[in-house]
Amino acid sequence: MCKYFFLALAIILAGCSEHKTTETAAPQLISIDIEDEPSQDLPEVSIKAIAPLETNKSSMFGHFLKLEYYSNRVFVLDAFDAKSLLAFSNDGHFVNKTQLGKGPEEMINPFAFCIDKEKDHILVWDQTLSEMFTFDLDLNFISKTPHDIIIQQFEKVSKNSMLVFAHFYGDFFYKLYSKQFDKVKGKYMKDSKYPGAYVLSKPINTGRRTLVISPLNYNIFELTEKGLPSRYLIDFGKYNVKEKDVLKWDFKSVRKQIRAGQVVSSLDGIIESDSFIIFQVYFKNKRIYYAHSKKAGKTYRLNDYFDNNTLPECHVHGVVKNDVFYATVAPDKLAAFQKRSMQSLPFKKLSENDNCAIITFSLNETPLQPLASSAGK
Repeated sequence: MCKYFFLALAIILAGCSEHKTTETAAPQLISIDIEDEPSQDLPEVSIKAIAPLETNKSSMFGHFLKLEYYSNRVFVLDAFDAKSLLAFSNDGHFVNKTQLGKGPEEMINPFAFCIDKEKDHILVWDQTLSEMFTFDLDLNFISKTPHDIIIQQFEKVSKNSMLVFAHFYGDFFYKLYSKQFDKVKGKYMKDSKYPGAYVLSKPINTGRRTLVISPLNYNIFELTEKGLPSRYLIDFGKYNVKEKDVLKWDFKSVRKQIRAGQVVSSLDGIIESDSFIIFQVYFKNKRIYYAHSKKAGKTYRLNDYFDNNTLPECHVHGVVKNDVFYATVAPDKLAAFQKRSMQSLPFKKLSENDNCAIITFSLNETPLQPLASSAGK
C-alpha cells in the first residue's frame, strides 16, 4: 500500500500575505493556464533508479505524512497506520523503525520529523507526549526532550534555528525557534479564521535557501533575516480564489469547487533544485506538478511526463542532489507505466498491498525533449 496523506486542500486567498517585512521588491510573477494542452517541449528526463520499499510484517506502512531521502536512506513517517517512522536503504531494504508504546524509548504519536544534517540525527516529534525524540540514521534511540509547543511540520534552517509550521496556534503559521525550542526568534504569516484544518505536504524547503508556502495564498516566500518576503507569485487567472469567496464558503464547499474544476487549490508543496522550483496544486481532484526553470523562466507541467510514459505517475518529495529528484510510485501506477512503456523492471511485480517504490530521476533543460503526439489522449 502506498498512500500519501493529505488532510485538507487549502482554502486560499489570492496573492495576499499578512507578515511584515522591510523588503519591498515585487515577487516574480509565474502565470499558468491550468487548462493548457500538454507541452510539445519538455526538459529531458532520465530515470536513475526504481527500488520497491521492502514489504514485510515489520516494514509495512499505509498513509504517510512525510518522506525524506538522505545519506542513502529513505525515511517514511506513517502517523496513522504503522504509527512509526521507518527507515529503508536507498535500494529499498528495510533497516529499522521507531517503536510504538509507553516505554522510555517508545512513542505514542510520532507526528513530524526532520533531519539534522549537521549531526546526522533524526528528530521526531511526538504530538501526544510533547517530546522531541532524537535517533541516529539507523533509528537507534539517542535521547528525548519535552517541549511546550505544537508542531505540524518543522525543519532545521540554520545551525541555531528551527522553523515550525503549525495552524493550531491560531496566531501565526510559522514560528522560528532556537534549536532547543526554548525561545521564539520570529513569527511569520498571520493565521486567520476559517473552517477546517490544513496539512501541507511540504510547506518548507531547505537547501540553497529556505522557501515556504502558505495555505492562504499563491505565494512562495523566502525566509531571510529581514522577514518573509514573497519571491514568486503563481497566477492561475480566473481560477485563483478571491478573498470574498473564501469568507462565504465553508470548507466542504471549497473542496467541491476544486474538484469541479472551478478553482485551483493553493500550493501544497515546494521543492527547489539547482535549476528548478517545483510546486504542486490540486485541480479537478488531481494533483498537478509544475517545474519552473529559474534560468529560462519557463514553467513545465510534470504531469506531461506521466501522459507521455516517460515517467510513471508519482508523488515528488524532494531533491537528492543538483537536479536529481526523488518520488514515490504506487504499485498500480508502476505496473501501468511498465505496461504502457514496454519497459522491463529488475524486480517482481508488486501487488496492491505492497509498499510503494522509490524512483529517482533527473531533469535537464538542454536539450528539450519533444512530447509524443499521442500525449494526453
